[in-house]
Amino acid sequence: MFHFPGPQHPTVLIRRETLVLNNITYDEEALYAEDYVLYIELCRYGEIATLPEVLVKKQEHEGQVSYRYNAVQRQTVILICKRLFQELGLSATEEELELHYKIGHLCKVEKKDRCRAIKWILKLLRANMKTKIYNQRELAAFSFKRLVLSCFPDACDKIYKLKNSIRLPKRTSLF
Repeated sequence: MFHFPGPQHPTVLIRRETLVLNNITYDEEALYAEDYVLYIELCRYGEIATLPEVLVKKQEHEGQVSYRYNAVQRQTVILICKRLFQELGLSATEEELELHYKIGHLCKVEKKDRCRAIKWILKLLRANMKTKIYNQRELAAFSFKRLVLSCFPDACDKIYKLKNSIRLPKRTSLF
């Protein structure tokens, strides 16, 4: 759960017994990021799965909490990430925290910062290799996917459009 935002509320199903047995509640100190902390806590007691289908279309508008309180929410998420990094025995610089936030939110990472972003993800993965807190394969795959999307958004858009414009012949079985 190093990347955000997490699942959208209308799509989340949680077993009540998991919350009750593990005393998991909203952390009111996590201003405007309570759900993010909730999902992190849930990960400690089991796996979280997502479906590949789009279940909800979200309309974004200026009245949303994420717009109105963006600065506070951003600082809260960065503090939460600092705590997660400390669990890995990792101390992140302000620059690394900013890069992590950009990668996690799929914000564009400028060309001059790409090398530092790659180094940060490698540092994160090395720390996890030592502590073995998170599934290394999944963390690496997700981190690198986010890294590529953040560092090369224009190329990703072109590849996606090209992929969707090519009509491949149907495969036929030889057997």
